[in-house]
Amino acid sequence: MKKSLSIFLAIIMLLSAIPVSVYANDEEADFYEEEFIRGLSDPTFDKTTSNYDGYHFVKGTKAVWACALYKITATATSVSGSKVTFNVTFTSQIPDKYMHPVNWDCSDYEIMLYANGAWETYNPGETMSVTVDTSKNDGLSTSSTTGMQFLRITVKKHERNTISVPTSSRYFEGIKKNREVGYGAGGAITEFWLEDVYALGYYMSPDFAIHKNNYVVTKNSITLGTYAFESIVQYRLKGASAWKKKNFAKNAKMYLSGLKTATVYEIQVLCKVYFTDPETKIKQYTIDRVAGPFYLTTSITSKPKVTSVKVSKFKKGKKKTIPGYWESDGDWHPTETFNTATYTITVKVKKVPKNVARRVLKIGGTTYYAKGKKKTYTFKLYYQDKKKIKGKKIKAGFSWSANSVGKSPLGLSPGKTVSYRIKNGTTKYK
Repeated sequence: MKKSLSIFLAIIMLLSAIPVSVYANDEEADFYEEEFIRGLSDPTFDKTTSNYDGYHFVKGTKAVWACALYKITATATSVSGSKVTFNVTFTSQIPDKYMHPVNWDCSDYEIMLYANGAWETYNPGETMSVTVDTSKNDGLSTSSTTGMQFLRITVKKHERNTISVPTSSRYFEGIKKNREVGYGAGGAITEFWLEDVYALGYYMSPDFAIHKNNYVVTKNSITLGTYAFESIVQYRLKGASAWKKKNFAKNAKMYLSGLKTATVYEIQVLCKVYFTDPETKIKQYTIDRVAGPFYLTTSITSKPKVTSVKVSKFKKGKKKTIPGYWESDGDWHPTETFNTATYTITVKVKKVPKNVARRVLKIGGTTYYAKGKKKTYTFKLYYQDKKKIKGKKIKAGFSWSANSVGKSPLGLSPGKTVSYRIKNGTTKYK
């Protein structure tokens, strides 16, 4: 009995002599293995940024991504024109001594840096950097070559037969959902592929444009044309504080209706530029301004009240001969000779409406323009005819133009037609 008691006491003393740290290390190993498995089941991360507006990189732009398994930091260390260089660091949240040894069944982390179509691959501990040219698209854009572009960081890892997560584990479904996996005995997860993507975006404005030759203006509507991008048109009375807005789908006519007559509107056109966020895989869009603010005036409804047309500086010109030619339909057009003349007309009107941009004169198929808001307009004219010109009776149409787009009028009023003769003198009208 005494001998057995002595042996028992000796065993107790021996166990007591074993350092406590051995048990602590075993507990730490179990803790970090569970943390590793938990991290596989939950790929969510916290992202913080500084010196970054979400669209542009500057020196000092910094982003930190932290998940259960590791932390990544990307810092813009230099900017040269459109080229920005980032230094990247990777820190495992699981201490190295508790990570599975690298062997044929267990890969180390791979950190892949991507910018402008080029990949660079690194392992933890290596110096990592990547340069992105923000004047170029990223090469993986999901919707167009403009809009949001991304610098990407991808973290990969593959292990087989180094862990076993049974179906009874509380992390089983999370790993199955969020990772590509392989199964072993009893349906346990014994293989996994980790691939996490992180991104920092920069913005390239699209080359969309509004074409003025597509404008159509009436007394109560403005049409800006049809364009192959989704748009938002904002408009308001000139001087107003609040915008109205109207959304248009791609390839839909931008048409604003229900407007006030002879009224100036301030307009700006915005576009929606779609992209897919590489981190969330969610489709989003940015809004950019395509054009404006610019002003258009709805048409004037009153006809010009012409009181007189004065013809002056009548001068016969040289005869003009147009050689014969074949017309596009195959018919022969014979040679023609015309008499020519130049002269000036001074047109007076009784009243000029508000918001007039130009006075428009139409004679036959020719249109002339005179700028300004005034009661007297002068037009220098050229005329040709096979018959005698001097004394010839001319019908001329006059209109108000609400807008001047380049050299062309836009938004014409109803026309007023008057007659005069091509000879020096004045014709008055009631």
